[in-house]
Amino acid sequence: MVEKVLKRDGEYEPFIKEKIIVSALNAGLSLEKARKVALDIEDTFDKKEKVRTSEIKKKLFKYMSQDRKIPEKTPDELMAKIEETEEHLEEDVVEFGSSEIILIALEDLDRFNQLSRNISQKENVKIREVNEVDSKIVVEIQVFSPSQTLI
Repeated sequence: MVEKVLKRDGEYEPFIKEKIIVSALNAGLSLEKARKVALDIEDTFDKKEKVRTSEIKKKLFKYMSQDRKIPEKTPDELMAKIEETEEHLEEDVVEFGSSEIILIALEDLDRFNQLSRNISQKENVKIREVNEVDSKIVVEIQVFSPSQTLI
């Protein structure tokens, strides 16, 4: 049974199925579906003692993709969404270091490359993770307030 999760920063934390449920709920899945997804993910890694966060995310993204919870957008549509998110963070969020995650699916590598070029021009936006799920490129993007510059 999986007991530990290796996070991106190299630290381990206990495997907590409820975290998957919360992530699935935040992504728009119903409680029933979120519980099923968490159980399926737990069963998938049953023979492993340790699992990477990225492996869990990839499985979660697959379920979300099947439920059409990951919107497909063009790079231009996504840049508009990023600008909208920046405005929200600038106007409504006062805590330094606040950010929002945008999850999108792209049709092909050309669109990803275009998106990557657009994002590289912004100092407060970064691509956190990229996965291929059901022949789509799923991109997790973190947007900080425009007044914050990433180092």
